Amino acid sequence: MLRKYSTSYGMIVLAVFFVLFLPKSFTCKVREKTASGLSPFHQGITFLRAGFLSKASGISNSSKVREEDLDRLKVRNQMLTSQLEAVKEYLLSDERLDRQISRYKELSENKNLTKDFLERREKEYFHRLTLMAQQVPAKIVYRDPAFWSTAVWINVGKKQNKALGEEIITVDSPVVVGDNIVGVIDYVGESQSKVSLITDASLTTSVRIVRGSLQNKRLLEELSVLQEKLKFTSDIFFSKEEQKNTLSILDDLKENIKESIQERYLAKGELKGSSRPLWRSRKEELNGVGFNYDFEDVEGPARDLRTGESLDGKSKEILIKEGDLLVTSGMDGIFPPGFHAGVVTKVDPLEEGAISYSLEAKATCGDLNEITSVYVLKRMQD
Repeated sequence: MLRKYSTSYGMIVLAVFFVLFLPKSFTCKVREKTASGLSPFHQGITFLRAGFLSKASGISNSSKVREEDLDRLKVRNQMLTSQLEAVKEYLLSDERLDRQISRYKELSENKNLTKDFLERREKEYFHRLTLMAQQVPAKIVYRDPAFWSTAVWINVGKKQNKALGEEIITVDSPVVVGDNIVGVIDYVGESQSKVSLITDASLTTSVRIVRGSLQNKRLLEELSVLQEKLKFTSDIFFSKEEQKNTLSILDDLKENIKESIQERYLAKGELKGSSRPLWRSRKEELNGVGFNYDFEDVEGPARDLRTGESLDGKSKEILIKEGDLLVTSGMDGIFPPGFHAGVVTKVDPLEEGAISYSLEAKATCGDLNEITSVYVLKRMQD
């Protein structure tokens, strides 16, 4: 009996050893087939959870040529729809339009900012707009239970590239939601692709601190929402006068935030996920390492790590603090500069002899478990 169990355990150990050392290309193909086979079930669960029923699409199987034509038209239509939505979102949306107008107005009125600074921001903005006009929409169709917090599968791949006549969905293509990064493609199949999420501990993103208009805009929006709710929630106040005073304080606070807006680019470092595969992690925080401003760059002079004072002695600014916005710097060669990555939630104290800060952050894309639609951007040029 003991020998029988020993043989069984030995076979299990050998099987596990064999699986762990399979080539990555082979395992990705197996997972693609699994994602393709299970995606209908996964989508059904997602739709039921959201309260919707999936509708069957009637595509004729009359001939292979006709099927390819229909697929090509479908993809092109999807691409055109995405481009129109992106243009509308950026050019017709009152919120985004107002944000850009106010941002450039504030920048242009600030006499301390140079022409080079304004030109960099303008170039960065239009580069992002161009990328988003070419973005490919995709749906999350499968989540591997063993990689739940680190990867997802989306419903686009080589087939869509062929129909579009352009290589957009490739390895290292960024995946975003609006201005926020979600992850990067690390495998492209025929009709499905695997996305490594920013919560994956193996994915490193180069970022830097931005304090000012971009950061404070988010706070202003949250205060405006709170103010609107308080206007119609009089029962929580002791009197009408107390409600009026509270709303007045919020107005003053919003004005103070607007007056204090001045965009500053500070410490640079790397952002990594905190989740690892092989189990479903509920921890989706991001870890930041190597944050400092040791060398002068186009955004400003080098600064002292502890005091934040510039080495030329002309200015002083805390390098990192809670609430700071983390945006991509483009230095990793994967994510284009200017996209939102996270918000600092904790800054670790500097240890004796430390040459950089470490921090914790929360992803700006929101709860990754709730995201069902994403956009794939063209890979950065080498």
